[in-house]
Amino acid sequence: MKYRPLDNTGDMTAATPCLADHAACIASLRSRLKLFQGDWWESPAVGLSIPPILETDIRSDAALQTMANTLSAYIVATPGVRSVTDTTYRKEGHTFYFSCTVMTDWSREETVSTEILL
Repeated sequence: MKYRPLDNTGDMTAATPCLADHAACIASLRSRLKLFQGDWWESPAVGLSIPPILETDIRSDAALQTMANTLSAYIVATPGVRSVTDTTYRKEGHTFYFSCTVMTDWSREETVSTEILL
């Protein structure tokens, strides 16, 4: 796996050499998490469970768990990601905060976090 390096804001750079293996997988995952904000809204296959949550009580434990499960499944669908563990999440105001540990195909772990505006 190869991926362009990301800058401090998470945007791809034209820097060389490209990232490889574990580092490429994590950079790809971070890019996908930035895009999730639009993907869950635009692509029903990605965020199928989210609109019903927004129509009900997003503060319920079941709704927050569904959001966390949706994000975990999205993360595991990233090429090179083997598993997601140690998930933590919370909602403050209109923001959903999510963090987890990712195991990659290169047998290395990395903690990743994201915030989603609801």
